[in-house]
Amino acid sequence: MDRESLLRPSPRFSLPARVLLVLVKPDFEFYRKALGLSLKTTLFLSRIYGNEKGALVGPALGAPQVALLLENLKAAGAKEVLVLGWAGILKEDLS
Repeated sequence: MDRESLLRPSPRFSLPARVLLVLVKPDFEFYRKALGLSLKTTLFLSRIYGNEKGALVGPALGAPQVALLLENLKAAGAKEVLVLGWAGILKEDLS
């Protein structure tokens, strides 16, 4: 085995080209129920649901987990990933 293959993720599942990555749990649960997809697997504390048209992945907590997920989603066949999440500030005087 060469060094490069040791660094490249090799997930034991495959995905369709389109993936919806939902970061926040309430939103993830909304889409899970609305889309009616079946559970495929879990990965880094996230769940992956899908069918032949697309996949739903989430929830995810923070940039490190998202980076790990994205690397594995790409290796599993994802070509387009739409990420939904929240952003905000805690201080009123920041623009």
